[in-house]
Amino acid sequence: MSDQNVIRHSPFRRIGDHNGRELVLENNGSVPVGADIQSPLPTNADSVYCSDIWQEQSITTNWVDADASGEDVACIPFNNLHTALRNTTSDNPKILRIHFNRTVFAAQVGLGCAEHVSENFSNVVIKALGSGGVERIISDESTNNTDYNSRNFFFGKQEIFNAVHLEFHTSDPVCISNITIQKVNEVSLSQVERTTNAVKVIPYSHAELHSGDHYVYRGYHMVAKAGVKDHLIVTPDSTRWSHMTVGVGVNSSEAVIAIYENPTVTDNGTLGNVVNRNRNYPDNNTTEIYEDPVVVSPGALLQDAYLGSGKNLPGSSERDSEEILLRQNTTYLVRITEQNIAATVANFAFDWYEHTNKNEPEP
Repeated sequence: MSDQNVIRHSPFRRIGDHNGRELVLENNGSVPVGADIQSPLPTNADSVYCSDIWQEQSITTNWVDADASGEDVACIPFNNLHTALRNTTSDNPKILRIHFNRTVFAAQVGLGCAEHVSENFSNVVIKALGSGGVERIISDESTNNTDYNSRNFFFGKQEIFNAVHLEFHTSDPVCISNITIQKVNEVSLSQVERTTNAVKVIPYSHAELHSGDHYVYRGYHMVAKAGVKDHLIVTPDSTRWSHMTVGVGVNSSEAVIAIYENPTVTDNGTLGNVVNRNRNYPDNNTTEIYEDPVVVSPGALLQDAYLGSGKNLPGSSERDSEEILLRQNTTYLVRITEQNIAATVANFAFDWYEHTNKNEPEP
């Protein structure tokens, strides 16, 4: 059967948006509920291999090539079940961090040291590292003194992460001969809507919300007749880039909204109260929003729009057509100017997620 026929006779069809642009694919009945959904996978797509590892960013201090295999230390647990890493220092905890070239989606980490008799590991803490080095503890057995030769650590939920950080809270020697991280490539039962057997697919920006990297600054201001209201956006000097939409609307009168790059200011103004859209995570945004900066020159105009009374906020439509990927270490001025008609209330919304650039076309 050709690929074209597979696509044409797919058992799923798009039935529209769901809960704010969450795509819903409907099972037409030709695939049993709970059956695996097959899709072509690239080489090494089933689990993490050495080719997935960013060795320069991995931390392997005091870990040695136990079998003198000559392989790169960060890759040894992923290449061969019969070679191992060993840490015989008295460090407590002993740290082994494996960084990936691209983000990994997984639900478990397996550790083993079965080929080295009488050697083992214990007291394991596993952390998933997200964008900007944000740490999420996904397994804490730091007080479990049991010596293991093999153990699989299942996560409470599937995780998206850029590195796995292993800590062994013991002063005893530790041996690791293999690390298994199975990538999630299939649709899990939690992704199937039970009443319709529909597969739920969410956009990337929504996934960042689930990961705790999505932020919002929203509110309203009174703007006088012919008045001006300014906000300043300041991005960090790092590759943790902000994918932002800016929304402004007025409930009466008319106004112009303009966005400028690299304004000249003598004071940033008052720092705004930015919050993480996932309240299970801290408000650790790196891009900051200020109100009422002292502006000497607005800078280069990027875009502007004329708003009438009651118009929707720019940025409240399809995100793909409104999102701006802001330049790092740069300031932006968002200016609302009432058009000399009448005082009005101006609503505003700055909505963005932060993602660390991987030096690729799609950060």
